[in-house]
Amino acid sequence: MSMPHTLSNQALFELGQTLAPLREQGVMIAGSGTLTHNLSEGFRGVYSEPPGWVTEFDAWLERSLLQNRQALLQWQTDAPHAQRNHPTPEHFRPLLIAAGAATEHDAVTFPVTGFEMMVFSKRAAQFG
Repeated sequence: MSMPHTLSNQALFELGQTLAPLREQGVMIAGSGTLTHNLSEGFRGVYSEPPGWVTEFDAWLERSLLQNRQALLQWQTDAPHAQRNHPTPEHFRPLLIAAGAATEHDAVTFPVTGFEMMVFSKRAAQFG
């Protein structure tokens, strides 16, 4: 499905909840994006290690996914350095649909972690 750009964070999460029954039919619900995504910083190539503004945001995401997925709905105001990590939100928003499709009992794992070009989190979240 194409990403609906006009929906709120809450509506995207609820869209995921609406899609959740498809999982019982063997349909995989995947969200594609980058958990940190600042192209102008990435292409500058000035970092020899991930800067704090990236690692703090990535750590907040990990905690939120493990402990309180509802916190993702306020990511733009509550996550540290949200605006710097996502000058525009389209690369983060697919996570809201995927998280909404997961049940509260689904464990979350991170099969891929690390950073690309020091400012792009490669963290992949898998539910269930």
